[in-house]
Amino acid sequence: MVAAGVVASASSASPARAAPDCPGGLPKKNILLQGQSTLESIVFDRRGRLFFTNSDSLLRLDRRGSAPHVVTAIPGRGGLELAANGQLLVGANNDNTSAVFWGRPETGGTGASAEIWRVDPDTGAHSVLVHGLPMANGIARSADGAVYASDDFSSAGIGRVFHGHLDRFWATVNSANGLVIDPTGRYLFAAQTFQPAAVARVELAHPDHVETYWSASGSDIFGGPDGITRDERGRLYVAANGLGQVWRVDGPGRMCVLARGLMNTSSLYFGSDANGFSARNLYVVGFDGRLIELVDARPAPAAVPTARPPKLRLGVHPRRTSAGERTRFRFRVTTGRGAARRAVGHATVRLRGSSARTDPGGRVTIVATLPRRGRYLVVASKRGYRRARARVRASG
Repeated sequence: MVAAGVVASASSASPARAAPDCPGGLPKKNILLQGQSTLESIVFDRRGRLFFTNSDSLLRLDRRGSAPHVVTAIPGRGGLELAANGQLLVGANNDNTSAVFWGRPETGGTGASAEIWRVDPDTGAHSVLVHGLPMANGIARSADGAVYASDDFSSAGIGRVFHGHLDRFWATVNSANGLVIDPTGRYLFAAQTFQPAAVARVELAHPDHVETYWSASGSDIFGGPDGITRDERGRLYVAANGLGQVWRVDGPGRMCVLARGLMNTSSLYFGSDANGFSARNLYVVGFDGRLIELVDARPAPAAVPTARPPKLRLGVHPRRTSAGERTRFRFRVTTGRGAARRAVGHATVRLRGSSARTDPGGRVTIVATLPRRGRYLVVASKRGYRRARARVRASG
């Protein structure tokens, strides 16, 4: 959730020093749904179905172009996340009054009433995973099964549920909203809303270690970060609710604008490569009731440099030879360049005739005729390695 005050403050700010557009230009926007009431959260399940919450319900979109289906009513809807068993984790009873008056560390949070529900994505049947959170506005789940929930209306920050135990005030992050865990599983990122726009990073193993990963400058400080997601390389994508934008945070001090001209963007998630929802596209919902597709929002994978294959290099010079005489060469197989070069094997080469063969161990025998004394250029190869040339000294 984001208050209207963030929008009002942003409208009067100077656009100077705002972040630039992301390289390559802004992606094309497709409107897939509209008129869906106030949309809060979005997620895809393992079957590639899209789930989102509006003002009072959890809805499902089975495929691109289909009509949304109501899964179940959700009072005070909050965050969305996938459970390990394929169910959905949904924030419920997300009450601001509860968060402000009872969900504070000094009160012990004993009056807090927010919950996380486990919802069957097909039937809508649900059970309560945990009760008594200050809020469950953002939800994230780590590989060890711990579930994290955020409270954007206080400095209490982030709660944690692990093996049935609730720690309401697990990490102190001011106005924590959308949550996502990095690809290494070491850090939890939290978008921070009711303060100058920022993203906090919490070390999962040491929740007292909280630092500002990225912070906005210029008019972007009024962005009101809401939902957050990431790609496989750890780049963060933030719904800037107050400015109606989508931001991409590539690292500390590196942010660009991926989409502009939206309205109160609240949550975003990459597609599933199923049911017409491309994994290269980013799907965004907002308080204006629209589901928008940002085409090719995920940067193309960086080309992985192909390691230079090892070469066959002459390691031991042969003895002095005569024309037509059989001789043997010992080649060293190396990889790398300069000081980084290292030996990875050897190959023995006999020169006689003009054929070559490889034995089961991968050793190559090259057979050639020495027509006269002198230097010869021999092309050698070894199984699994590219052909390489080695100069052979056939005479003193």
